[in-house]
Amino acid sequence: MQRFEQFVLGEEQILECHDVTGEDSYILKVRTDSPLTLRGLLAKLRMLAGVTHTVTSIVLTTVKEENVRGPHLAGLRRSHEYETVVVFVDTGDILWASSYVAAKFVLRELSVTMMLAFRLGIAALLLLPWLVGEAQDLQLTRKDVWRLGVLVLIGFVVNKLLEFGGLALTTASDVALLISGESLFTAALSWLR
Repeated sequence: MQRFEQFVLGEEQILECHDVTGEDSYILKVRTDSPLTLRGLLAKLRMLAGVTHTVTSIVLTTVKEENVRGPHLAGLRRSHEYETVVVFVDTGDILWASSYVAAKFVLRELSVTMMLAFRLGIAALLLLPWLVGEAQDLQLTRKDVWRLGVLVLIGFVVNKLLEFGGLALTTASDVALLISGESLFTAALSWLR
């Protein structure tokens, strides 16, 4: 069965392989383009030493499917939609990761406060026209604007000041690793409300 398992590990069309009790030795979950490619895969399996027979069932509809990609992506197949999601997530990861490397280079020339001022200034220049244009639709009171300002100061300015202060003292990879734990702290602190 070692050769069988090696074949399974190298075959892209086999999504899952489970060694089970009962009549069957293994249960495979495969995804093929057509019945013809399924037939070819079954022929390859039957040629392996130790494989005496196969039993095939074809899924007509899927009532529920959860997988390592998470339930929010469970309905996506290897389609244009899935590929688009992967491209966006990968692009976001690359931009997020490269921002610390770029910031590390900038911190060689600027202080943490100057870098933060430039970063927030650019963001304000980009977002202020939108905010002014949408001001009436947002229906913010003076109290709302004050609260929003405090949230921005504490939740973003202080956060970035500490983040880039740490980046000035260590490597970009260390900061990225530490920041990746941010979601754990957010989840833990959200329970305190």
